[in-house]
Amino acid sequence: MHKSVKSNKEFKKSLTLIVLSMLLAMSLVCSLEFATALSPYTGVIRITAEGTVEGTDKIQRNGNVYTLNGDISGSVGDGATFISIERDGVFFDGAGKTIRGINAGVAIGIRGRSDITIKNLRIVDFGTGIELYTHSLDSNSTASNNRIIDNYFENKYWAIDLRGVKGTVSGNTFVSQKRIYGVSFWTNETSFTDNAFINGGLTFMNSGVSNVFSGNTIDGKPLVILEGQSNQIIDGANQVVLINCKDMVVKNIDSTGLRQPVMLFGTTSTKITNCKTSSILLTNSHSNTLIGNELTETAFMGGHGTASVKLLSSHNNTISGNSLTGNGCYGIILSGSGYNKIEKNSIASTSPDRAGIQLESGCENNYIYENNITAEAYGIYLQTGAEHNVFFKNSITNCKDSIVMSGSMFNDFLGNTFSGSSRYAVNLAGSDGNNFVWNSFVGNTQVYEDHSTYWMSFTNGSYYAAYTKWDNGVEGNYWSGYTGADADGDGIGETSYHVYENFTDHYPLTKPFNTDKIQIDFKEWVPQTPENTQLQHQNPPTSSSPENDQPSDSFPVVPAATAVGTAVFLASSILLWYFKRVPKTRLT
Repeated sequence: MHKSVKSNKEFKKSLTLIVLSMLLAMSLVCSLEFATALSPYTGVIRITAEGTVEGTDKIQRNGNVYTLNGDISGSVGDGATFISIERDGVFFDGAGKTIRGINAGVAIGIRGRSDITIKNLRIVDFGTGIELYTHSLDSNSTASNNRIIDNYFENKYWAIDLRGVKGTVSGNTFVSQKRIYGVSFWTNETSFTDNAFINGGLTFMNSGVSNVFSGNTIDGKPLVILEGQSNQIIDGANQVVLINCKDMVVKNIDSTGLRQPVMLFGTTSTKITNCKTSSILLTNSHSNTLIGNELTETAFMGGHGTASVKLLSSHNNTISGNSLTGNGCYGIILSGSGYNKIEKNSIASTSPDRAGIQLESGCENNYIYENNITAEAYGIYLQTGAEHNVFFKNSITNCKDSIVMSGSMFNDFLGNTFSGSSRYAVNLAGSDGNNFVWNSFVGNTQVYEDHSTYWMSFTNGSYYAAYTKWDNGVEGNYWSGYTGADADGDGIGETSYHVYENFTDHYPLTKPFNTDKIQIDFKEWVPQTPENTQLQHQNPPTSSSPENDQPSDSFPVVPAATAVGTAVFLASSILLWYFKRVPKTRLT
């Protein structure tokens, strides 16, 4: 009796603490987000909505023309703004003068304004030169018809973080202190012409629509961006972006270190070959071929999502005979992509926590074969939702874990060689229905299964894979540590091989399998509709952070209030229900 009462009291106390902690955390988040939403992005120096200049006497006004009559400098922190233009129709003439920063902030911030011209200005040593954002929360206006002309930029991150519509960016020089930066482009119906990049490039956050590009260069070589073109050969450019193109050839790109040197959006039947650069990205692009390229990508943003080849919602592509290296990042990432053939590549990752090849959710019916894969961490990593993929005749060597599967089902591993694993040859968690046959496990043959299952980060029971197979009923795998006899000399051991816990290879091979005998039936990709091959354009987001390229505009006030209010109501209801439900008990 006393134990039951004590248990109830302790549970009530724990539940109360949990709910109160939730309420406190949500209140703090709400306060911070409201503060962000209500804080204007005003600068140390302002051109106000009324047209006055505040914070300096070095900007002279004559009607709508604002002229900088001397060099100015200032220090603003990351995300803060030095000069804010808060009025439409401003013509800002730099007159060849310099705005110099001492920190990682923004030199000029413009939000939701139209008909702004910035010309003949030098901006150096800020984090970002100009942030031109689509929307202003204060006025709910949209940026359009803005012009950035004949300026010089030399900054730590972006020269321009560009959003809006119907703008003009022309005749500028962009010098990047870090090669992965340049201009961040999120805009539509914009003319981007005759600009010169030095040690940087153009980074697309989405493909945009109806933009015009011409006469732009990177380190003196062409920057080629084409939309809706076909049957063209692009040879020797420094950066190539193809949008809704088909039957193109891209070759001899030599631009190591750029963030996005080759990008295909909604592009089909295109060949990319003989390129020596950092990475190739395919988004909603199908039936393309990447062959004979040497790609070496270096991690940025911690290496998350960074790879030498990345396929997003792209199907029926062939990646063959390439050298693909991820320095601190992935070799290849597939996400939401199927029916791709990845063959005869040399793939490496030097990251302590990334993979040579990673298949993410929605990856089905991919064929990965005859590749040489090495990785500091994981050779091949399959995440939840990666299913029905076939891996055969690959050599996976010198990895911490050769294969990692987390929530991945119904994949086949046939005739691969796993050798030199420093921890596990195969590491499973919540994965079942996978088949391992005809593989060679050499050296460290250890297999492991993590039985823990999780819900909202709390351990919630155990799972044991019951349908993963280590033989096909006739033949199994070769295990270098197997010591059983082969009395009849048929190459199959007389006794089973204990793989791990409930895993057993009933027909272990006494010598490596002849993989030439393996025959694979490749499933054919059939597009559902012709529209699948065309990129669906999206409106640009409203803001970003220079370090992580993720939207960071002010938190929407009404949704935040609604969400937090709902959460508070639910939490209070739980408490009220519980304390009414539990009978009052008094110790005697």
